[in-house]
Amino acid sequence: MDFLDLARERYSVRRYSDQKVEKEKIEKLIEAARIAPTAVNLQPQRILVVDSEEGIKKLEKSTPFMFGVNTAFVIFYDKGESWKQTYNRTDYGPIDAGVVATHILLEATQLDL
Repeated sequence: MDFLDLARERYSVRRYSDQKVEKEKIEKLIEAARIAPTAVNLQPQRILVVDSEEGIKKLEKSTPFMFGVNTAFVIFYDKGESWKQTYNRTDYGPIDAGVVATHILLEATQLDL
């Protein structure tokens, strides 16, 4: 699938299947995140894959937007490792995390998840 087709295919989901995400697909999603471009290529993002029932229940306490998932990716960044603009100290960590999340979403679309 070419990029524009992939971008058009991606959409926001509000209802999920009960089927567990296969380990091989999770590894591909992590690889898509790993190769995402980040500011100065510092790769400050961290990804927590939550796929246990206990973990999902904990996440459900922190957000009303789980929509019945059985696997979740929590994407955050290390503020000590993210690049800061030299003249105004703008932290690029949130942007990097967003780019990483976009790569994961596009790979998930490619994998038909």
